[in-house]
Amino acid sequence: MTISKDELWALADKDADLQQPLKTYEFTIQNQRNTIALQDGVKISKTTQGNDYAESFDFELTDITSDAQKMQNTGSILKGLDGGKQTTSIGNLNADIAKNGAFTADAKGNPLTFSTPLNDGTDTYTFNVMEVQPAARHGWRFDRSEYHVTVTVAKNASGQYEAKVTQVVQVKDRDGQDIATDKQQPVADLTSAFVNRYISVATLPATGGLTGRQWLFIGGCLGLIAIVAGVIVSIWSNKKRLY
Repeated sequence: MTISKDELWALADKDADLQQPLKTYEFTIQNQRNTIALQDGVKISKTTQGNDYAESFDFELTDITSDAQKMQNTGSILKGLDGGKQTTSIGNLNADIAKNGAFTADAKGNPLTFSTPLNDGTDTYTFNVMEVQPAARHGWRFDRSEYHVTVTVAKNASGQYEAKVTQVVQVKDRDGQDIATDKQQPVADLTSAFVNRYISVATLPATGGLTGRQWLFIGGCLGLIAIVAGVIVSIWSNKKRLY
């Protein structure tokens, strides 16, 4: 709103009572918290071993910030999640070559966005990152690792608020087994890495049930034994006739 002195003088010149307000202006003041987005997203990488893969693997990021931590935070997550989650995918993989990806935005195109902390504080958020397990596919073993990703919102050295990933820790191994807390190590490059392995039938280890190749070999051996036994019986019968 702009109020000029000429406007006020014009009102005064109209025989106004100068002991009273010349005019009343109504306006509303609205205070709004600053917001900050996670610019680089949450990084992941995907590798296939043993074979190429032309299709895509899907990944899921979920907010798991504890209630206690939310109580300590003075800001909150404003955008970037659909039902508390964000998804992404990586596809068209060549064997043994890692391909990078990231959680950068939700289905509406919104990056993870936070309201800034109050009183120059620091807010902390925790997210779980995992690969969405697809339906079983012949020869493929899918990575069931899980990672906990920490995002902090705080002022940087320049005094500007910044949201960034500050820690990534693997909490489950590729077989989906929990990693003991004292064995968990921060990931140096802040990337959640997943590896899917392809093992052909001919090279599968002899664990659990026998493979088709092994059954074929056993069947061949049994057949050979039967033939040899038949020959021996035939020879023995001929000898008995001679005597």
